[in-house]
Amino acid sequence: MFFIVLLIGIVAFVVFVSYNSIVIKRNAVENAYSGLDAVLKKRYDILPNIVASVQQSMQFEGNTLEKIVSLRNQTSTSILQSEERIQKENELSSLLSKVLVTVESYPELKSNKSLMHLQRTILDVEEDIAFARKTFNASVLAYNNQIETIPSVWVAKEMGATRKSYFEAVATERDNVSVKDLFKE
Repeated sequence: MFFIVLLIGIVAFVVFVSYNSIVIKRNAVENAYSGLDAVLKKRYDILPNIVASVQQSMQFEGNTLEKIVSLRNQTSTSILQSEERIQKENELSSLLSKVLVTVESYPELKSNKSLMHLQRTILDVEEDIAFARKTFNASVLAYNNQIETIPSVWVAKEMGATRKSYFEAVATERDNVSVKDLFKE
């Protein structure tokens, strides 16, 4: 009888610890997503200034600017699921990096102090986003590991816990950058 009570106590303890660990890690994922969201909001807030400066300083491909504004507006809506929003944010990052490369290609724009300030701001925000992405992905990894390992897997099933998606780079961001092409005029 003592062993049955002890066994029930051990099982209850394992369930208790597993449940709490899953909740803690799920909350860490949500917190990391919130941090990422804050940095993306920062980018959203400065984007109109960047677009306006680029338009005034050079004749830029209108299609790219329209895409940037469109993606900016799409990412600001709260109806997007986190996976959809992550995809749109990746597309926006890719377009912004093209703007930065274009600015580097025009020496006369480099002398424009306000444009240089905005370029530095873009770079700073993109670095903040990269850090937030790493933090988010680390939280997702810990959470996914927790819900897929024994004994937590059984508790996770009962809780309805499912895998979270990573914030991944789009295919164009994985391509090798040709420094030689960046220095062509």
